[in-house]
Amino acid sequence: LFLMNSPFIARQSRELASRLDLDGPGFNPEAVKQLYRRVFQREPRREEMALARRFLAEEIERSLPEPPAPDWQYGFGEWDEPSGRLKGFTPLAHFANDQWTASAKLPDPEHGWVVLNRDGGHPGNDLTHAVVRRWTAPADGQLTLTGKLKHSQEAGDGVRARVATARGVIGAEWIAHNAERVTELKPFPVSKGEHLDLVVDCRTGPNSDSFEWKATIRYERGMNESGEVPRGEWSTASQFAGPVESEKPLEAWERYAQVLLVSNEVFFVD
Repeated sequence: LFLMNSPFIARQSRELASRLDLDGPGFNPEAVKQLYRRVFQREPRREEMALARRFLAEEIERSLPEPPAPDWQYGFGEWDEPSGRLKGFTPLAHFANDQWTASAKLPDPEHGWVVLNRDGGHPGNDLTHAVVRRWTAPADGQLTLTGKLKHSQEAGDGVRARVATARGVIGAEWIAHNAERVTELKPFPVSKGEHLDLVVDCRTGPNSDSFEWKATIRYERGMNESGEVPRGEWSTASQFAGPVESEKPLEAWERYAQVLLVSNEVFFVD
């Protein structure tokens, strides 16, 4: 079990499978022989070839779940005033110096001053570049949100914050211009897998629009797959993170290579 879950073995399995001469995911006797020569330095026996055929047929049919999305995602989108909804979500592509930006250049030539960091960030130059922290609900239930929005500059006209789902804005909007605002939402319903977007825009322009918004999400009521209320809390500050590497599941030929690598013949010598 340890070897099957070993990242090292998984990497070697991928490497072995990448060297095979495959014309598709289906059974290929010559590819099986290539693996046996590389792993065992011998040819496969007739019964081993039959086992390989059966294993690969079953593994190709078996569908594997995609890696779960991270709790938080960081991006920008267009805030549509007439509909009161976020139009689109574009993930921010660059992470450096503990902050997300559209590119290595700031301001970005196309997207402007779009920044998200641990404490807050900076919206882009117009309503098409509102910054968005996207949280994904792990279970059905009732949520609360608490936090504070802070803007500390006299220049400009401040920033505007909202919490929204695909259904529209939850509760009120908050405007902070050289001021601090309490951002609090009473219990509201969410469904498992639903996105909750914490959106900040520049109002009429991006002048002096750096802001802080530390918010915390909690389940008031709800039920996860174990029949329990989801525990803990989700914090924009303490859970802020850079890119999350999610390991893609091994494909059929990679899993077959893994089976050979963890066999007794590899690890034990008479």
